[in-house]
Parts: sequence; structure tokens; C-alpha cells
Amino acid sequence: MTAGDTAIESITIQTSPEAVYDAIADVSRMPSWSPELKSVRVPYDGPLKFGDVFAGVNKKGIQVWRTTSKVTKSEAPKVFEIEVTGLRLPVSTWRYEIEPVA
Repeated sequence: MTAGDTAIESITIQTSPEAVYDAIADVSRMPSWSPELKSVRVPYDGPLKFGDVFAGVNKKGIQVWRTTSKVTKSEAPKVFEIEVTGLRLPVSTWRYEIEPVA
């Protein structure tokens, strides 16, 4: 991917939108889901809210890098979005849109 590219993925999870949102917004859980994200430092336990900032440590092979992320949308239980920076430069935006299904 190059700068400005967008990747979109969709999955169905058999639980409530509130439970999905709470899991995603509790970013302390992210290292258990990501092969690169090794740890995060969060301001408090539980789901983060708009404006909260947290730090991450990533590792792939011998490469290790730190990131800072800011919650840019927090609309429970529908949307959770973070902007990730590294060395004060934009890296990516992660946006989770949660919709109930029958």
C-alpha cells in the first residue's frame, strides 16, 4: 500500500454491538489481536473516549518502533476511530464501524 490507500474488511461477530464496541475501544486488548503490536500504554482501564491518547510498541522481525495514537471518533456503539503517528508523522487511521445484523 502507498500513502492515501484504503483497506476495508468486514466480519460478522455474533454478539451485541455494545460488546464489540467495548472490546475495540479497550485498546489495552489490541496486542492480543495483532502480530506486530507488542504493548500499549493507556491513560486508564476500559474503553477509551474521544481525545484520549495512548502509546504503542510494535515489532516485526528485528525492527521495533513506537507509535502514538489519538481517539478521533468515539460514538458508542457505532464508530471507534484512532489516528496513529510515529515520529510525529501520520502513519494510519483505523476506523471501526459497527452495525447490528439479523
